[in-house]
Amino acid sequence: MALIPLKIPPGFYRNGTAYQTKNRWRNGNLVRFSEGRIRPIGGWTRLSDTRILRPDNSTPDPIRGLHSWRTEVGIRYMAIGSVNSLRVFQGVEDSGGTLPAIYDVTPSGFLITDNTCDTTSGSANVTMDDNTNIAPGMSVSGPGIPAGAEVISKTGSTTITLDKNATATATNVTLTFGKPDFTISGLGYGALDYGEETYGTPRFPDPDDVFAPIWSLDNKGDDLIGVHSGDGKLYRWVESNGTNTVAVQITDSGSELTSLKGVLVTPERHVLVLCPGGNVRKIRFATQDGGFSSADWSPTTTNTARAIELQTRGEIIGARKTRYGVLIFTNQEVFRLDYVGPPFVYSAVRIAEGIGPSGANAIAGSGDFVAWISRGRMWSYEGGYVKELQCDVADYVFSDINLDIEGLIYGGDNPDFGEIIWFYPRSGDSVPTRYLIYSYRENHWVTGDLERSAWEPSGSMDFPVASGTDGYLYKHELGLDPDVNLSRSVGVTVPTTNDAVGTTSRSLVRSVNTSDYSGIADELHPVFAETGAIEIGNGQNRMKVRQIITDADAGTNGVRLKFNSADNPDSTPKVNGPFSLDSDGYVDTRFNGRQIQLKVEGPFDTDWRLGETRLSATPGGTR
Repeated sequence: MALIPLKIPPGFYRNGTAYQTKNRWRNGNLVRFSEGRIRPIGGWTRLSDTRILRPDNSTPDPIRGLHSWRTEVGIRYMAIGSVNSLRVFQGVEDSGGTLPAIYDVTPSGFLITDNTCDTTSGSANVTMDDNTNIAPGMSVSGPGIPAGAEVISKTGSTTITLDKNATATATNVTLTFGKPDFTISGLGYGALDYGEETYGTPRFPDPDDVFAPIWSLDNKGDDLIGVHSGDGKLYRWVESNGTNTVAVQITDSGSELTSLKGVLVTPERHVLVLCPGGNVRKIRFATQDGGFSSADWSPTTTNTARAIELQTRGEIIGARKTRYGVLIFTNQEVFRLDYVGPPFVYSAVRIAEGIGPSGANAIAGSGDFVAWISRGRMWSYEGGYVKELQCDVADYVFSDINLDIEGLIYGGDNPDFGEIIWFYPRSGDSVPTRYLIYSYRENHWVTGDLERSAWEPSGSMDFPVASGTDGYLYKHELGLDPDVNLSRSVGVTVPTTNDAVGTTSRSLVRSVNTSDYSGIADELHPVFAETGAIEIGNGQNRMKVRQIITDADAGTNGVRLKFNSADNPDSTPKVNGPFSLDSDGYVDTRFNGRQIQLKVEGPFDTDWRLGETRLSATPGGTR
């Protein structure tokens, strides 16, 4: 018998037809490739028992930003920015393993409150003195208002209509209005061309007119600074004041620290803001080592406070720090901000055109490598240059993304494994439900299903942290080491609710979400990879496979192989297996075919690894 190696390159290929993925991995979930072997990604468990909820505590408040840092004395913090709040997590656990709390530091006045509201039992209409600052999509909470209520329209200057009827009649009650999950411009009369849609009815705008408010977060020394794009103000949380204090607004004499889109601290210690005063082509930065007082933002001959208006056809949407300077992204171009010192301080150089990212958080990475998702293409910045990334799964991903809300795409670095990961909403979903991973260390791509809205790389917290769409934060990559195989016990218990799986060991713990169940009896988050067609031998003769020889290690108990065998791409395949891996690496089998499709299924709670698979086979006839 001949030994036929199945030499399958790492990563998925999902461009073109199924047959064009011949001899490649085509699909999978919760796996990565490393040094020629396939293995599961790490597990996850809760970071805290605190759940991030909307102001009325009815449903999860979408988390749109994460940032971690350590203070000068080594205290760990993580900032969590949701649609309606700003919170901090102090990263310590007590000796009993109690999960730490998350503290609410939302600035005073961040949410709108109005004490002139009149409600009528059984009516969705609410009257107030002035509805100018109220917008459709805002959540509403207060006496007589059902949980989960939202504003759906305004009438005149004093009336709003909710999507639910009030349960009580009251006069001059105080209602709290949360920020909308999305801001939509261009609705109603005049939004589209003449004759489109019906007169006087709202209509959905171009995707470019749908904005998902996000948090831009960074730290200046020990203190947190942040901008909520739907609020536009610059806030500072002073760490030394303690977790029981709230963030405060930073203002300037020219009132330009409003309508902001983002903020970061440059490597030269300047606080830099995007779109000051609503100018979509402008950046502004405070004097070096300043930024917390109004005077720090006023340019003088003795400080380094300045402003730059980019010569751009587009509008600024985001920025990232790199080893080679700060990158400023518009929806059309990429600029590099180079430090040149006084009197100009920084210069802006256009380095690429026509490749704007899909959103501020579609930009991921730092240091030597930054990558971003654009409309239908992938781009990177490395070594001072921009280049297109050839994406082996582009056809699948870009036909799958919900382009109406592509601003929800959130990317992050996973440096321990040399990866960039993006979470995105698939077509028909309103939250990120799938992920795309690019291995910049080994140059391949994988995809999968996981509901996460934001990601923060390891470093300050020693492990990556991601926010679930369920309102919880999760530690990720537990139970894995990028270099060695750890010995661990498996202590997984499956709860009856949509909560995290808990364990005190470093097992590959997973969260549980029954909607992810795909029919594999022992896995609620299926871990698998499958190929396209693989021709056995030279493809001329049918082959009789009698034995499978695997290169496996690190706890392969529970790993199964399935083979779909067929004679040509259009014939109905025969399912062979599943075959469980034996400890000696040999698996006896009996099946025939000219080509096969391989599927690897692995357990969710062990760090198994599978290298090259070989088939012991003899040639048969041509028919």
